[in-house]
Amino acid sequence: SSTNSYKPSSSSSKYNSSHSYDSYYSGYDDVYMDGDYDQNRYDRDDDYADGVDDAIEDDIEDGDEGDW
Repeated sequence: SSTNSYKPSSSSSKYNSSHSYDSYYSGYDDVYMDGDYDQNRYDRDDDYADGVDDAIEDDIEDGDEGDW
C-alpha cells in the first residue's frame, strides 16, 4: 500500500523541482521506512522537514504502526 499512498496529494505540486523533491522524499522515507529522521537536517532543510511531517501524519492515519 505504500506506493499509492506515497505522494501526498495536497502538497505534491510543490515538489516539481528535483532538489526539493529529493529532500522531501528523503525525509518522507526516513520516517516511513525507518521510523526516524535526521534532526539536524530537519532544522536546516525545509523540504526535508515537510517530508518528515507528511510521513508522520500518514503513519498516524494508517494506524498500522503503534509506535507514535
